[in-house]
Formats: sequence, C-alpha cells, structure tokens
Amino acid sequence: PEIVKYWDELEAIATRKTGAHKIHLPSGRHLRFEVLKHKPLTVEYVKGKGTEKSWGAKLVENVTQAVARDLLADCLVKLDDADLKVLLHVHDSVIIECRKDEADKTMQIIKGIACKAPDWMPELPLEIDIRRCSNGLSE
Repeated sequence: PEIVKYWDELEAIATRKTGAHKIHLPSGRHLRFEVLKHKPLTVEYVKGKGTEKSWGAKLVENVTQAVARDLLADCLVKLDDADLKVLLHVHDSVIIECRKDEADKTMQIIKGIACKAPDWMPELPLEIDIRRCSNGLSE
C-alpha cells in the first residue's frame, strides 16, 4: 500500500503541471525531469536527449534505481577509502582484486563496508552476496 501511495503521489506531481520537476532522494541528490505534455494516464517527459512516456509506477522505478545507484556510489567510495582495488562494477556487482592469501580478510572488510548503511539512510538493512573468484570465475 505504501508503494502504491508513493506511486500516486509522484504521478500527481508529474500530471499537475508541465515544466521542470525534481524528486528529492534520500542521498540529497535529486532526479530532474521536464514534463512536456500530459495525456490520459501518461506523462511525456525529457530524459537525456529524447523524450519518454511515463506514469507513476515508472517514476517509482526510476527513484528506486536512483537510490540503488547512490548506495553503490557510496560503497565504491568507501571501498576506495579502504585501499581496495576495484577492477570493475556493473549494476550492483563489484569485482575487487586482492592477493589470494588475503582473500578471506579482504572479503570480511568488503562485507563490513558494503553492509553498513550510509549516513543518509542509517536504518536501511543491507546484505550482500560475496564470492571468492579466480580470474573472474567462481571457485
């Protein structure tokens, strides 16, 4: 029910008027979109260089993905601060290189960093799936 309520709130904001809109995110960042015109049940808005049609559920999905991006960015900064060598990150996955004899210790450090909620959302429960790999292949 809370998701549907939020969905309705975002849809109401987007369909109230044309022009620029901001959705504030917990991280302090915001999503900005420009509503060009309204049609029944959809909103046409500028995204990047093109336009897209949207509605409340899609706006909620955009907010969810933006918060996930902010969580990953926060984690990547903390991993870098811990001098961990991030080789690659894709979507919600991170590949970190370390010496084989330090893998268990490194995995514990990673888990401690990745499972700690950011200051801007301290009550968020976080958990990760972590695996030891050799040359990108699970052991």
